[in-house]
Amino acid sequence: MKMPGKLILFLLLCLFGTISAGDIEQGELKKTLKVGKNGFLEVYTTLGTIQIVPWDKNEMLIETKGLYGDDADKVKITQTGNIVKVSYEQGGHPDEVNFIISLPAQHNVTLSTSSGDIIVSGTLKGELKGSTSGGDIKLGRVEGLVNLNTSGGDITAGDILSNAAFSTSGGDISIGEVSGMAEVRTNGGDIKVKSVGEKLSATTYGGDIQIGSIEGDGQINTYGGDIHIESVSGNAEVNTAGGDIYLSGASGKVRANTQGGDITLNKISGSVDARTRSGSVIVEMLSAGKSRSTILASDGTVTLYLKEDIKATIDAKIRMRGWKKNAFHLTSEFDAKKNAGVDEDNNEIKATIPINGGGEIISIETANADIEIRKLGSRNKPGKPE
Repeated sequence: MKMPGKLILFLLLCLFGTISAGDIEQGELKKTLKVGKNGFLEVYTTLGTIQIVPWDKNEMLIETKGLYGDDADKVKITQTGNIVKVSYEQGGHPDEVNFIISLPAQHNVTLSTSSGDIIVSGTLKGELKGSTSGGDIKLGRVEGLVNLNTSGGDITAGDILSNAAFSTSGGDISIGEVSGMAEVRTNGGDIKVKSVGEKLSATTYGGDIQIGSIEGDGQINTYGGDIHIESVSGNAEVNTAGGDIYLSGASGKVRANTQGGDITLNKISGSVDARTRSGSVIVEMLSAGKSRSTILASDGTVTLYLKEDIKATIDAKIRMRGWKKNAFHLTSEFDAKKNAGVDEDNNEIKATIPINGGGEIISIETANADIEIRKLGSRNKPGKPE
């Protein structure tokens, strides 16, 4: 039995959203769709900024700015149930074209633009994925998983109540609180993260990194800049090819390595591996951990603060190059009567100091600089950089 043409048209209109002449005003598109919560939106455009505006209405308003003449009616909009797709692959000026989409806050969104910014205003209560080949990413609060990248722009985001992954090929990254895991990467810019509820991986190939608290393990790397971390509840691995490292506290093992800068590690409960090729090292240990610790400075002063009841064995050595044997000093507040021995044949000052009967080995080595082993209570202020 043949279906009448009008009935077929009616069913198609119920299934797919369409653009009518009434949807376009002065060359710009404005279309409203009925949608429910927990829906899906996909937007793809070859140019222009995409802005998402969450609201409390059970409808979606799709607007365009900067498309004139025949361009506006070339925007394709389809709706299948609670799934809406918007696409545009025509011409226009990328700095002028904007897609502004208001939708229920409980929505999952995927966005892609080849030239423009990605913006989410307010609070989105769903997953957010997307990419831009040339623009910034600016987010408010997202209560869902986030995975976004830009090939050339900055990334700024508020709080993320889930896992988050951000990457940019050339720009800064600044994020608020992330309740889950976070992976942050930039090929050329600074990174700033307020806090992470689980594991954090942060990498920049040229910039400073500033992190608040990490409630898990932290892997932090920069190939040219300073690193500043407030606290890590798990293990921490921190590396810079050229800059200072500062860590306020860590509950697990700490590995810190800089090719040129100072290292300051405060309130460390696990073992420590700290190495600098050019700079001083200050370490504050609350316990000796469960494995050997190593502190190595090629030509800088090493100062180790230890909790007074700690059980450890210090194995310290100063290598002297072309200097008189009394030019540098190895001192300890834990054993004032013990004098460090001088190995004149090898031009070294060495000492093995058991503290409270001995324990895990803490190996310290530097060249042409002093080594100081002090009681934690004698420290007035933490060695925080200005």
